[in-house]
Amino acid sequence: MGLPSADDACQAGCVERFSPGRRPQGPLGITVTRGFPPVYNNEYLIRALALLPEAVQDYRVTFASKGPTFAATRALADTLLPTSVRRRVEFLGGVSNDTLRDALKSSDLYVSLSTRDGTSTSLLEALACGVFSLLSDIPANREWIDGSTGLLVPLGRPEVLAAAPQRALQDAALRRRAAKLNRKLV
Repeated sequence: MGLPSADDACQAGCVERFSPGRRPQGPLGITVTRGFPPVYNNEYLIRALALLPEAVQDYRVTFASKGPTFAATRALADTLLPTSVRRRVEFLGGVSNDTLRDALKSSDLYVSLSTRDGTSTSLLEALACGVFSLLSDIPANREWIDGSTGLLVPLGRPEVLAAAPQRALQDAALRRRAAKLNRKLV
């Protein structure tokens, strides 16, 4: 039996570092850890949030990163979102690795709406934390997500995207099942 490789040691450490956390009391947490290059399509979530009905239970959306479209996406939120929704959306503009990990650990829903991707490290971190995932329906994401581990949504259809977080936020049992499955998946 040989010694573990550096990759094996990193995978074990990374999965331990990104482990399920304790959900704080308060609004349900939606976390976006992807940056703001155009490929990550963060403005798509803003467009969908504008379509969410007021009756959706209390939630908070956190965009953790920064990047080239950060200011434009924040301006879109300021313009497009009703005040009652805009106050629920926070743009952090970049955080430390520990803060990012802690945000995922305390989150109910991870969102990544990239237009193209490979297997995303950000997704693997969210899965390791047991977070229910809402992802763009692209080939790389289909390998990780089925209806029990998260939801895939089409690109360019904000009305469909708006219905997905509503379902995930209102179904705690769905999120609990996904937490167990996602952790095992990674």
